[in-house]
Amino acid sequence: RPDGVIDTYEDQATIPSYTFDPQGDYDFKLEVTGADGTTKNYEIRSVGVYPQDIDMPQASIIAPPAANAGEAVNFFAADPDPANTYLWEFGDGTSATGPAPTKTFNPPVGQMATYSVKLTVTNAAGTAQDVTMQKITIVPDSVNPPSFLLDIPYAAEDDTYVPMSVENLPDPGNWTITWQYGDGSPLGSGISAGNTYSAPGAYQIVCTLTSNLDPSYQIHKPFTITVVPHGSPVPNLVLTPGMGQAPLNVTADAGNSYVSAAGASIVNYEFDWGDGNSDSGPQSARNHTFNCSDSSCAYTVRVTVADSNGNSSIISAAVVTWQ
Repeated sequence: RPDGVIDTYEDQATIPSYTFDPQGDYDFKLEVTGADGTTKNYEIRSVGVYPQDIDMPQASIIAPPAANAGEAVNFFAADPDPANTYLWEFGDGTSATGPAPTKTFNPPVGQMATYSVKLTVTNAAGTAQDVTMQKITIVPDSVNPPSFLLDIPYAAEDDTYVPMSVENLPDPGNWTITWQYGDGSPLGSGISAGNTYSAPGAYQIVCTLTSNLDPSYQIHKPFTITVVPHGSPVPNLVLTPGMGQAPLNVTADAGNSYVSAAGASIVNYEFDWGDGNSDSGPQSARNHTFNCSDSSCAYTVRVTVADSNGNSSIISAAVVTWQ
């Protein structure tokens, strides 16, 4: 905790809330220890505390998990606001500004390297900022990074087991797979895994592939899952296509959303397109055209799913387009 006190909780993945008094930036460390007393996993999160009347920016990165050396990699800040400032630090001593920079990584010839990319978003007044980090693995141009998919539901209820798996991975026996669930629980392993989330919220899952032939070769692929209170609508959102040249016509389909509460049904879908436009009604799928006046643009589409009991849940996904 910020006051230096260490709290220990036995067999609890969720701890009581903590109320900050002074504003400032704090680092929290969650350490998970096994029964034998050894540290199994830990995670550090930064928390910025500001007055309630401050407009808080949000930092989120859209980028591939791997690329070739010398390849131009596009990075996007999700849901950019022209009033905010964006600072990118690419982990190799270089940096860039703006919501959508392009970066070329050049590790030593013939070598692989993993870089931690840091994005800092500061509001217009300079009084608040948000920071996020994401890893990217750079391999020699003679190597093709493996293409694979993560089979994870976009949303789930709390206290419900969530299955996860890696799909379409060439030669899975050549890789060791680990899962970081984003809630401080112990790491999972294997091509199939799963976790139960005890509290609602948005959690970033990171699936890491480590080559059995060269353990220094790792690929980190993030995925965000939305966990809703039990009995609330469980939203789902698929954007087709998720990126392309403007004007880009996108189909947003929330038709696989559901509600588990007895006797309840979904009655409304509200689509916020992230560009100042919105649609609402009982239709679970909508079409929308995204335009872009810059070299590249990123939009966050948010869908609010409401049920007949008056409960609602929100899910979001990103659209990237360019001129």
